[in-house]
Amino acid sequence: MFTTDTAPIQPWTLGDEHSNPLPEGTVVEFPSQLYHQAIVAYTVWGEQVLLENTRLHGKATVTNPVAYRGVQHKIARRPSSAEHAARIVNHAVSEIQAGRRWTVFDNCQDFVSRAYDGRNGSKTRTIFLGVASVLGLVGMATASG
Repeated sequence: MFTTDTAPIQPWTLGDEHSNPLPEGTVVEFPSQLYHQAIVAYTVWGEQVLLENTRLHGKATVTNPVAYRGVQHKIARRPSSAEHAARIVNHAVSEIQAGRRWTVFDNCQDFVSRAYDGRNGSKTRTIFLGVASVLGLVGMATASG
């Protein structure tokens, strides 16, 4: 093996239903991984990377998409323009550089929501808290009845 001045050829990327590489700023979601979300970006050499905040790493990080090879994914959000995509990626990179930590109340979906909308938002946490509230009310009603 030898080294050149060019970047290595990336063997695999996340793509759309036609296997085309996803545009920068696209949010991919992995249903089998509790709806984990990540933002697609590209290096200066054109290699696809994922910007994400994961419990596995404990913080926001840049990941090679090969880590998700064979994992079912879907497109959850698309940027509205090239400028929007650049803002999304810049915001996500800023959080990675700042060392943003993963917590239950600051998870991958919050990371994506802040990059897109400038505010937190996690549908998984909202569903979990809603179910917990309903179960709590049912438990209280059962205990008092």
